Amino acid sequence: YTFFLISRRTSLIAKSLKKRKKCQLRLTFNRFENCVKVFYPIAFNWNFFTSHHQSTIGDFYQVKSSQFRTACFHMVFPELSVLNLLGNLMNLFEVPLHSCYTDNGKVNHTLLINWLNDLPHDKIEKISFSCENAKEFDYILKNNKKEWGELELFSYNRDNADSEESYNISNQFSTVLCKKATVSCLPLSRSSIINVLNVVELDIKESQLSNQYLKQFLRNWAAGKSNSRLNQAFFAINEPVQLKTILEGFPFVKKDPRTTKRYIETDAYGEKLSFWIFGGYDIQLHDGRTATLQWHKFQRKFEDSTIPLRWIQKYEDVNELENNIDRDAHENMFREPENELNSDQLIDLSFN
Repeated sequence: YTFFLISRRTSLIAKSLKKRKKCQLRLTFNRFENCVKVFYPIAFNWNFFTSHHQSTIGDFYQVKSSQFRTACFHMVFPELSVLNLLGNLMNLFEVPLHSCYTDNGKVNHTLLINWLNDLPHDKIEKISFSCENAKEFDYILKNNKKEWGELELFSYNRDNADSEESYNISNQFSTVLCKKATVSCLPLSRSSIINVLNVVELDIKESQLSNQYLKQFLRNWAAGKSNSRLNQAFFAINEPVQLKTILEGFPFVKKDPRTTKRYIETDAYGEKLSFWIFGGYDIQLHDGRTATLQWHKFQRKFEDSTIPLRWIQKYEDVNELENNIDRDAHENMFREPENELNSDQLIDLSFN
């Protein structure tokens, strides 16, 4: 009752608590704010800030379709105080932490990971980490004790994106549990992080992967040396796909695009994309499963889309791989009319 009477803002907070509707708590560290966001399935949400300065932000603002009321708390050490604030809000709203985002390159990951490990619940739905060097990634993956629904790893220090050695992750922690991992803006051409992440879905974006690296990943994975839980992987590489290089040394079965198709869902720039990929190449795994390697060149929006004649001709061409080794060839640079992505550099791996 006393809290209710302090101010108009605390009165609104108290009313939100009184409703006891199910909500989500999201922790955010970035270069602009340290805050806890409270998302309700109603018209407005709460944004609780901690700041070095007195707040100059208005009581109300809107991001896309989400409306927020704000409450700012002046703190001497806002990065540490926001964790204490989050703990209090978890108790007040009686909900666990839903997700955590870091995007300022200055987060104390030791403090954050230890705090997350001490939470009473076993799973966090989404974790997003930005790090400046391999040491930070190494610490996060080695010391995490929670199950993550989805993990995002990306480089904040993009000016040093060409420093491949700085992301040469050790191979000692293949027990990281999460359903999906998204890796972007990291130079991965000599990194083992893709083999380390033992996930169900893998999405590699804006990387420096090569055809040769993808071939080595397939070799390790097919032999059972990594990614035992993997069901689907999406790769963007930094050069046109060369199937001869990727499939060299693999016995494979070419699949007819008229009879083989897979439904794919992925994220691109914050939006969900869905489409169908036709045809592919079946690879036999050590455990008896079959993986289908598919190229995003051969995609359509709908399951019943018409199959172009040249797709069928490529399927029937016994010299297809030999004809697909010139990175400047028309076949490598061609983009399908329905495709909005740069599909000559995208490839998908799915499993039966």
